[in-house]
Amino acid sequence: MPDPLVTADGPTAARRSWQAIDGSLEPLDFDGLTDMRFPEPLAEYVIDRFSRPGEWVLDPFCGFGTTLTVAHRLGREAVGFERDRERADFTRPRLPDPSRLVVASAEDVPAGSWPGFSLLFTGPPYTSFRTSQAADARATHLDDARRIFAGLTRFLLPGAAVVVEVSQARRPEWTETRPLVWEFGMLLSELFRLSEDIVFVHTGPEKAAPGYHHTHVLVFRYEP
Repeated sequence: MPDPLVTADGPTAARRSWQAIDGSLEPLDFDGLTDMRFPEPLAEYVIDRFSRPGEWVLDPFCGFGTTLTVAHRLGREAVGFERDRERADFTRPRLPDPSRLVVASAEDVPAGSWPGFSLLFTGPPYTSFRTSQAADARATHLDDARRIFAGLTRFLLPGAAVVVEVSQARRPEWTETRPLVWEFGMLLSELFRLSEDIVFVHTGPEKAAPGYHHTHVLVFRYEP
């Protein structure tokens, strides 16, 4: 399989602070929004670099199951949480092991059902942690994120990588950009040690996030 990353100068390019990637998403026959997900080559990069075969990977906002699908392909064990029943019902039949998708909010899942996770990899919701339909006030959104990620530490092994894909957000009707990368970077730095920020530039026609053709992968370490 060819390297999905577009690099210019050989193997050392894979450790740059930025990567170029096509970013195209496979079409999904789902009656609802499907573009708020990261492409498989991005997931391959993160899972391959920040975990080893046989280790456990967690995606607490797994959506359409990209993390679970890629982790299985790379020889990892993976579990995902998804609170939206309709999205979960669509995703489960597409997974290598449908039982690994737990239909629940991350806050409602007890620890202890699996071994400790070496990697938490996810793209958090841009609008609301409470509902898939509406946006919360900025302060409420960030308070929810802080509380939920703090609770997720109950699943993690010491030294686990916590990798969050997030972009700034801008829509045509907005008069400003919401600096989600900075907001999530600051709040998650209260819980974990920030070790790296990798930028993925999408070279294809699809945007990486609302208003932007690049996205940030924030890499933290859990050091209890």
